[in-house]
Amino acid sequence: PTPEAIARYLQENDKDITNAVIPNSGLNKDGSVCLSFGQSRLWLLDQLQGPSSTYNMPQAIKLRGSLNIEGLRQSLTKLYERHQSLKTVIKKDDLGQPKGYILSNPSSDQVLTVLDLSASTGEDLSTKLNNEITREISHPFNLDKDYSLRTKLIKIQEDEFILILTLH
Repeated sequence: PTPEAIARYLQENDKDITNAVIPNSGLNKDGSVCLSFGQSRLWLLDQLQGPSSTYNMPQAIKLRGSLNIEGLRQSLTKLYERHQSLKTVIKKDDLGQPKGYILSNPSSDQVLTVLDLSASTGEDLSTKLNNEITREISHPFNLDKDYSLRTKLIKIQEDEFILILTLH
């Protein structure tokens, strides 16, 4: 029931664990991708209302113990490789209609930003942490430029972190 046990099972049973996802499958001739009804609807609302954090879906997770930050980055990178929707932006075509375009995979800094607050203590730490979480989850996505997942890791102590995931 854990990723570690699944990995061990796959290795012990000689299972092929290569990535079978074909990048950029489903591209139209002009390089665009079809948008889902939900994507089109959110784009229209964004056009009518302007940038908003209304459709942000944030999650803050407290992590304790030793953390392999580079391993976390690699895992998040795999998510982008496997899920086109995370890197699909929506732009207007010549007729003013929405079209989806797939961005390249984000750089490691874009995949996960890290903020170290471990030098702060007490009330100062609490204020900085609350301000940072509020800023991160309330920041609107720019649908024609931004990946639809933002992740930030805040280091509180050597073995304590807050992982913020914000999905549009």
